[in-house]
Amino acid sequence: MLLMELGLETCIRHKLLATSGYHSLYQWYRSVESGHFPDISGLRARMEQWTFGLYPACIKYLMSTFDVPEVMVVTRSNICKNGIQALSRGGAVIYYASVFLYFWVFSTLVVSLVFESYLYICINWFHLHFDEPVR
Repeated sequence: MLLMELGLETCIRHKLLATSGYHSLYQWYRSVESGHFPDISGLRARMEQWTFGLYPACIKYLMSTFDVPEVMVVTRSNICKNGIQALSRGGAVIYYASVFLYFWVFSTLVVSLVFESYLYICINWFHLHFDEPVR
């Protein structure tokens, strides 16, 4: 967990995360969208009108859902500034779920590396664990 916090803090200091709030990925998409996906017939505006604004809102919140590090860092910064009491219940659930997701991925890799190193050293150097029964 400490390594993950240090990595997040390094990304914040180098302006890689927490630069423009929860929807930075969506803002980047909107800035690139017109250049790479021209809308000659005005289909995007019509879809927004037909869906009563649901089309861009869905894209915005899906992009923030998949931009987990940004959500984690922005929420963490808000907690550090205002305290944990200022965080809503839904915000706390989202924050803890995102931290758990990344912690689970990183801890699984670290624990498996440590265990594999232990087995490698024991089997190849100390000649142990050859006769362990599989249960």
